[in-house]
Amino acid sequence: MARILGRIALLGLVALASNLLSADAAAQTKGEPPSIAAVRKKLQTRISVDFKETRLEDCLNEIKNQVEGLNFYRGAGVSNNLTITYQGKDQTVDEVLRGMFKGKGLGYVIHRATKAGDRYDGWVQIVQGDVFGEVDPPLDEKPTAKPADKPVTKPDDKPATKSPTKTTPDDRDKQERAARATLLFAKELIAQNDLSGARENLELILKKYPNTKAAEEAKQLLEKIKK
Repeated sequence: MARILGRIALLGLVALASNLLSADAAAQTKGEPPSIAAVRKKLQTRISVDFKETRLEDCLNEIKNQVEGLNFYRGAGVSNNLTITYQGKDQTVDEVLRGMFKGKGLGYVIHRATKAGDRYDGWVQIVQGDVFGEVDPPLDEKPTAKPADKPVTKPDDKPATKSPTKTTPDDRDKQERAARATLLFAKELIAQNDLSGARENLELILKKYPNTKAAEEAKQLLEKIKK
């Protein structure tokens, strides 16, 4: 009997390890850290709410009470005293937040730590703007492959012409949202007097999203905090 129980326990441990590895692999496949993947899973938890002229802070606390380990904090310009009227039954947290913020000019991003000791890693930040579920700051782009050696051409060979890379409206929209989320985080850092962190995020916008509206504002803010 003891041998059978031992085998059952061993099989259970193997299954648990397999599940953990699968979850971790899934997170890596998406290109997101496990902490971000864990938050996305929590945002798919189904809850029921009934808010009637309820303060934003109380709404978020109610959601936290229903979803263990889910944390919120406010971005710059978001008031805890904003009142929410919304009813949702058996909806995901993501659906509830979208419903709560409809017509309010608010959204949410998932904060990603870029340095050690950032206690807000994996927290959901309520921000201004139509942004939902973006990672902030955005995940680093994958490194590009090493370019191949240029072929040897004869003097009379004509260089091949490259077709310009087309940016689709969907790509532009994603860039605008990502840039806006980073800009909002930079403003929050300025409010906390973390000018070094704010400068880093503003420069990131100018480097990665130079053609966005957020880049124009980021440039102005950068000039102000450099004075």
